[in-house]
Amino acid sequence: MEFIKTIDAIKWKDGNYEKTEEKTVEDEYAYLFIDCLPPRKFSVYPKNLDDFAIGYCLGEGLIKTNEDIEEIKVSKTLIVTMIIAWYHLRDTRV
Repeated sequence: MEFIKTIDAIKWKDGNYEKTEEKTVEDEYAYLFIDCLPPRKFSVYPKNLDDFAIGYCLGEGLIKTNEDIEEIKVSKTLIVTMIIAWYHLRDTRV
């Protein structure tokens, strides 16, 4: 499936407009399930979702490194499932 498409657009400049074509990305919804935490829903470009999920977990402080992840699965239906080794993070949890 191609996620980049060409659409008709109008370009406005100096009080005038012209018709043109633009390339746009078609985002899709992906769902991230991390252990027993509430699921998360994202509008994403549906490639490299494992990298996206790892980056999200790093940014949220859920993991320190990608080695904290015991398992990650990406389904064809854009569902990402992760199991995190929480015992690695005990020293930073309150």
